[in-house]
Amino acid sequence: MSPKRPIPRTPAPFKVIDLTLGDCMTGCNVGEKHTMQQLEEKVAHLIRAVDELSDIVTAQQAEIDRLTRRVEMLMRREGEREAQSGGGVVLGDERPPHY
Repeated sequence: MSPKRPIPRTPAPFKVIDLTLGDCMTGCNVGEKHTMQQLEEKVAHLIRAVDELSDIVTAQQAEIDRLTRRVEMLMRREGEREAQSGGGVVLGDERPPHY
């Protein structure tokens, strides 16, 4: 068995909040100690915020999926229309045929 190599740690992509130093969302003072109840309230608020954001992300993904299907349908429709019309290329400086 080969020796285990340590897993390289990458820095966290978020800010670590030290609640004992007052760097919290409710505007507490530096050096203020938090009670267990205060910490539980903060956790409850954060859980609610995460749930709300999750609902928003879910709704956005549904909208993205709907719009993706619509674009695919329009691309298919335009491809069929172009194939039926003979596929002639219209140049910007070309006069229309009725002139």
